[in-house]
Amino acid sequence: MVYVRDKYQVAPVYPWKMQPGYAVFCHKDTLKWFALLMNVEGSRIGLQPGREYEVINLRVPEEEVPVLLRRKGFLPAYHMTAREWVTILLSEETISIEELMQMLDRSYQLTRQPPAERTVRQTQANKPVIPSPGRPAPREEGVIRFGRRYSDQPLSAGAWSREESLPAKIREMKTLARPGRGVLEENIFYQQAMYMADYEDDFHYKGKFLRFYPTYQTMTGDQLRGYFGWRTRFRKGQAGMEQLPYVYLYVFEILCGAGIRSPEEGLEKLRDADRLFGEQDASLREKLRQWMRDYVVYHRMNQALLPEETESISAPISVLLRFENTLREEGSAGDRTSGEEAAGDSPSEEEAAGSLSEKEVFDALCRAAAYDLTASAFYKKYPEETCQAAVHTLRELCMARKDRKMTLVKKYFGIPARYTYSMFSGAVFYDPRKQEDAVYSVNDALQYECEGGRWYCRSFSRTKEKSRELGNICHEIDRQLRIQYGFKSELKQRLEEKAAAEQIERAIREWHEWKIEEEKKAAAKPQLEIDFSILSKIREDADQTRDKLIVEEAEEFPEIVPATAEPFERVETVEPAELFDRVETTEPPEQMSAAEEAEVPEAASETPEPVDSLPGLSPEHAAFVRLLLEGKDWRS
Repeated sequence: MVYVRDKYQVAPVYPWKMQPGYAVFCHKDTLKWFALLMNVEGSRIGLQPGREYEVINLRVPEEEVPVLLRRKGFLPAYHMTAREWVTILLSEETISIEELMQMLDRSYQLTRQPPAERTVRQTQANKPVIPSPGRPAPREEGVIRFGRRYSDQPLSAGAWSREESLPAKIREMKTLARPGRGVLEENIFYQQAMYMADYEDDFHYKGKFLRFYPTYQTMTGDQLRGYFGWRTRFRKGQAGMEQLPYVYLYVFEILCGAGIRSPEEGLEKLRDADRLFGEQDASLREKLRQWMRDYVVYHRMNQALLPEETESISAPISVLLRFENTLREEGSAGDRTSGEEAAGDSPSEEEAAGSLSEKEVFDALCRAAAYDLTASAFYKKYPEETCQAAVHTLRELCMARKDRKMTLVKKYFGIPARYTYSMFSGAVFYDPRKQEDAVYSVNDALQYECEGGRWYCRSFSRTKEKSRELGNICHEIDRQLRIQYGFKSELKQRLEEKAAAEQIERAIREWHEWKIEEEKKAAAKPQLEIDFSILSKIREDADQTRDKLIVEEAEEFPEIVPATAEPFERVETVEPAELFDRVETTEPPEQMSAAEEAEVPEAASETPEPVDSLPGLSPEHAAFVRLLLEGKDWRS
């Protein structure tokens, strides 16, 4: 701005009240624009929704437009003719200060009026103007002339009758639309919406109402009555989408809190609008999802109420970020050095990822990458193997960067940054309450912050689209798996990074060798097969065995019947010394010779028959019965 002011003596003009940050630079003599400075919401220029971008529109030669659009940060002109204008992101990565000044100078020269045309117009302007009788003279710059004196004139009967026919409530609402200095149009809409929150009407508007940014002030009396009549029927469940601007106006009222008692009720009404009208208009659905997300964040509601993301992929990025951070924290303790350890198994992968399961990491990888492994023909035949190999390879790639500042997530999704966020962008919204400073974390990759009444968003710079670079990594994983398994159809290599391709090839090869060894070990283990068709017979045999054991136990340990109570008898007391005198001494048994011991028959063993050798049962069935009786897990 300082450069334009000093060189061309041109001050910025702010022509839009609804967009006070939009500045226009125009020529003094012709008033033709040569630059437009704006803060544009991302979805309007094909960038990240919700984020505001500082841009400038400049005039360029028509033949240079296709060349400039190939450059990073140069976009088709927003709000201007795309054939002769371009929109440029104002950042150091896009354009330097020197080049921007040169393009400003060229835009100024291109928009200047040709001298010949300017001479003709000045000549015509210098001609004397003779006003016709009863008609005002043409307007000159800085001068207003009237053909006759001003006098009071009555309004036409048509306009007067239409205004007087409006209900008193609507006429009173229209009186609130008296903007003063410093009064925002959003504030006026908020007051009118609160005033008309409970109003009902039975009017049916037969005309066509088209408005991109509808407010009460932009509507005629019949359109206002038509809207309130539609809202009355819609609240009673008797109306659909009659006019698209009516739905937008209804949503704006909800965002401002008109006609709702709590944020939860407002969110439920927004969901109803999305369910009923979202399928009929894709643009409306996209905006409703964005506004519902902002609504939950603005009112600090539970994260479970956040709608599913349609544009951002912050959720899978958050999973990958947790996975990588856990590996980096473990450091060398989590490294595998050789052989089977280098390939790992599923439990160790889950331990390395903390509380994340292998399936969660694999799903996040497929959602964040432009190449979806789940759509691969190899995955459809080997889903478990693809999941294990992909997570193992991702782990090895992360560990290869554990000592670098540029992590894998930063490499493919940009550097995390904090930027200004426009809450409820594209909607008419006003809240008279002062917002307290707060931080709302959606996940590890997306966070909203309110500071001094302004909202900010902290996230990775590339979260709108799936990563093509990470997609090439997934494509290479698929290609190497097909090579190791000898799959019928092979893929051509897309990955251009030689180091990454070698790491993937080595990781897949080591994992495949480990997989073969595990399969051999599993095949060598004895397999216990149980025929469940004879399970009922096994249960009957177990019941009989149990009854037999109970009967034998009862015979071995007969029930003790308590004796009847009898009177106590007097017991003779004996001194301890006399007790030893009464003990009868016995002679020790004579020692038998070895021949005599051999003739003595062995006593029958009283050890009960083990359950493993029950008559009538095979060893496997007997072992099964033993596990049932002992209450152990027979499945193992």
